[in-house]
Amino acid sequence: MNQYLTSHNCRVINILVVVILTTLPTASQTFLQGTVKYFNKGKPVVGVAISAFGAHTVYTTDAGMFILNFSSKKPGDPVNISLGVTDINGIALEIVNSKELENLFLPSNPENFAIDIYVCRAGERNDAARLYYDILVKTAEATLDKRLRNIEKLLIQDNIDAATITSLQAEKYNLRAERDSFAVKAEERALYIASINLDKASDLVNTALKELNEGKNISNVIIILDNERLIEAYNVAHEKKSKAQEEIRQVVEGFNLKIHLLLPTFDQKAINQCCYELER
Repeated sequence: MNQYLTSHNCRVINILVVVILTTLPTASQTFLQGTVKYFNKGKPVVGVAISAFGAHTVYTTDAGMFILNFSSKKPGDPVNISLGVTDINGIALEIVNSKELENLFLPSNPENFAIDIYVCRAGERNDAARLYYDILVKTAEATLDKRLRNIEKLLIQDNIDAATITSLQAEKYNLRAERDSFAVKAEERALYIASINLDKASDLVNTALKELNEGKNISNVIIILDNERLIEAYNVAHEKKSKAQEEIRQVVEGFNLKIHLLLPTFDQKAINQCCYELER
C-alpha cells in the first residue's frame, strides 16, 4: 500500500512539474527564429533588418537567419514582423509570402519552430504577375470570343425562331458579363500563380509553370495537371505522412515506456526530462 502511495505521489508530482514546466514562460520561450531567402532561388538574404514590437531590431546573417528576442511577451502572443526595404548591398526588396506573416504568434516550442520569409527584388513579382495576367486574359478572351462568334452565326440563320433568338441573346449577354468578371479577378489569379514557390512546389506544378513560362498554351499546360497524376502524387504523399505519424507514435511509446520504468527508481529528474521531450 505504501509502495502504491509512493508511486502514486510520484505520478502526481510528475504531472504537476510537467504542467508548471509547460505553462510558465521562460527566457527560452520568448524568441522567434527564421530565415529570409530569395523566392524560387533558395539563396539567403544577408544583412536585411528584421524588427517587431517588443524586440530589438536584428539583421540576417550570412545564412539569412535571424532571432528576435522578446522580453515582455509570452508564447501565444501575436507578433508583427517588419522587413527592411534593402539588403546589405542596398538591393530593394519586397516580401512575396506576406499573407503568411499576417497571423504570427510566438511559439511554445521556439527551438523547433522557424518561419521562412521569401523575398524578391522590388518589382520582380509584379513583372511575373503581369506575364501571367496577359496569358490568363488572352486565353479567356479567345475562348469567350469564339463562343460569341458561334452565337452570332446562329443568330443570322434564316430558320431561327423567336424563342431561340431570345435564348441566344441572353447567352450572349451572360458571356460578356463573364468576360468582364474574369478581367476583374485576373490580377488576383495572376498574383497567386506568381506567388507559388517553385522550391517547395511539386514536380507536376514545376513542370506546368515551366511550360506556361515558355509560352505554351494553357490547355496544354492543364493536361500536365491531370487529375489521376495529382491523385497519385497525393496518395504517395499521404502514405509518407502516415508512415511518419506511425514512426512518431512509436517514439512516443518508447518515451512512455521509459517513464514507467523510471518511476520505481524515483529518478524524478530523468522522468521530468522525458516528459519535457514529449511536450516539445
